[in-house]
Amino acid sequence: MNPDAPVEEAAHIAQTRSIPREQFVWWKVDRSVNRADPNNNRKHLLAPVNESA
Repeated sequence: MNPDAPVEEAAHIAQTRSIPREQFVWWKVDRSVNRADPNNNRKHLLAPVNESA
């Protein structure tokens, strides 16, 4: 994106050229991710978010 784009233009782009929210897969990421321990970059620290919960 162009950092110099006006807010209105950026909002228009986001609303018209993005995929619908329902098509995203949302993930909860544990706070341990990316800490110094290599075990903190594993799949067990990610969990899909169930939006109905």
